[in-house]
Amino acid sequence: MNDIPKVSVIIPVFNAEKYIQKTVESILRQNYDNIELLIIDDGSTDSSWEICKRLQDKDDRIKLVRQSNAGVSNARNKGMELAESKFIAFVDADDLVLNDYIRKLVDAYICNDVDFVCGSYETKKSMGRVKQTQYKGRVLRGEKLNNALVDVMRNIAAAPWGKLFSTEIIRMYGVKFPENIPYGEDAIFLFDYFKHINAMAIFPDVIYSYNYADVNSAARKYRSNVNEYLLKILEAKMSCFLFRGMEEELAQIRCEEETLFFEQCLTHYITREHNVCSLIEAIQRSADMFNITDEKGVYGKYVQENQWKLIIKKWKQNNLKDYVKSQIHYMITKLS
Repeated sequence: MNDIPKVSVIIPVFNAEKYIQKTVESILRQNYDNIELLIIDDGSTDSSWEICKRLQDKDDRIKLVRQSNAGVSNARNKGMELAESKFIAFVDADDLVLNDYIRKLVDAYICNDVDFVCGSYETKKSMGRVKQTQYKGRVLRGEKLNNALVDVMRNIAAAPWGKLFSTEIIRMYGVKFPENIPYGEDAIFLFDYFKHINAMAIFPDVIYSYNYADVNSAARKYRSNVNEYLLKILEAKMSCFLFRGMEEELAQIRCEEETLFFEQCLTHYITREHNVCSLIEAIQRSADMFNITDEKGVYGKYVQENQWKLIIKKWKQNNLKDYVKSQIHYMITKLS
C-alpha cells in the first residue's frame, strides 16, 4: 500500500439518506486500496449522519466530519483542508463510481506525468435511461494544452467529479471553491486550477455514474439570478486565459464565449419560462463587461421585452433552437 500514492476522496453530504450508503460502498469497493474517504456532513437533518457513522464503524478508511450547514463549496473546501494525500478526487453524495475509478485516474496521472486527469462518465436519467459521455483520449502539455484549452473547457463536465487533482497545486496556489455563489462554483474551481497546470490527460473509459434522475438534484434547480453566476463563470474563464498568457487568442475567444454566454442565458430562461426582464438585464450587464456600447440605441430596437416574447413563443411552438441562435448571433453582430 505504501508504494502507491494516497488519494483523498471527498464527499459533501446534505440530506442524502436515499443514496449515501450505496455511494460510499461503491468507493470502498475500489480496486485501489490506498484511499481515505472524507465525508463532510453539511448539517443534514435526515439520517445521513447516522448512515455514515455506521459505515465508518466498519471501515477505518472513512473520516467523518459534521458541521453546520455552510454549503457544498464550504464542505469541499473543508475536505481539501483535511486531506492527507498526494491526490484529491471528488464524488457527489447521490452518484456512484466504478470499481476502477481511482486506479484509472491515478494510472493516467502517473503514466503521463500530468497535473490533471479527467475520465469519461455516464448519466443516469429518469425512467432508467442511461447516456454515456466518452471523451477522446489525449494528453496535452505546453503549447498544445493552451491551443486545446478552450475546447476542453467547453466539452468536459464542469464538475469536480470524474477527475484527479494534485493536493500540492491546490495548496500551493490556494485553489478553492468559491463559497459566495450557489451555481457555477465547480466551473470556477476548475478554471482556477487550470491556471497552474503544465499538462493534462483525458481518457475515454467510463469511470463515473452521474445521477440526473433526482428532481431535487442541485443541477436541476432553477436559480433566479443565474445570469449573475454565468457572468462569474465567464470572468473566471477569461482570467484563466490571461493568466496562461493567451492574449493573442483572447480576442477571438471573447467573441466566441460572449456568443455562448448569450445562448446559455437565453436557453435557461426560455426553458424555465421565467422573467425575461432579468434576461435583458443579464445581456446588458454582459455588454458592459465586454465594453459594447449602445450609441445607436441598439438595445431599444433589438433587446426589448416584446422581441424576446416573440422568440419564446416561436421556441414553444416549433422548438426552433437554430432560430433562437440566429437571433442571438444577429444581435451580437449589431452590438459589436
